[in-house]
Amino acid sequence: MKIERLELSLLTLPLVHFFETSFGRIFEKRCIIVGVDGEGVTRHGECVAEQDPYCSSETNETAIRLHDVCAAHGIPVRLGGMLESGVGRAANIHRSTLPNFTLRGDVAASKRRFNPDLIGPPIEGAGDGTMAVSTGCGLGVSIRSARVEAATTQRAAFDVSSFKVRSR
Repeated sequence: MKIERLELSLLTLPLVHFFETSFGRIFEKRCIIVGVDGEGVTRHGECVAEQDPYCSSETNETAIRLHDVCAAHGIPVRLGGMLESGVGRAANIHRSTLPNFTLRGDVAASKRRFNPDLIGPPIEGAGDGTMAVSTGCGLGVSIRSARVEAATTQRAAFDVSSFKVRSR
């Protein structure tokens, strides 16, 4: 897919119930939804990094690297999620299909933290505690544009169709 446009939307989502850690209680979650347009298709992703650094330097790259190192040494791993919207939860479900994620994870239904969520239909857990992996395009979830719009506090869009990629 040739990327033509990027859009970053900063959202503030009220939580269904406050979330409490040793750092305190939060009643809303800020996240960035990334929209990527190209060839008549739009796909989305979510940056779920906390607005404060706290004590984790985890990224998608470090999580996958940790998975691979543990797999090489026969150490099973689990995938956890906390305050992702349905977009981030869908990504976690796909990521959890990597072969060494063999311990039970804690990816919950998408309406657990945000109701209404940013996606539709919502991600639901099965009675046996499993979650279905979407077979649709990309993450396999549909963005509820009106919900994203209502929660957006800032937006930046970039026309990247004329950008040139330089090879090294």
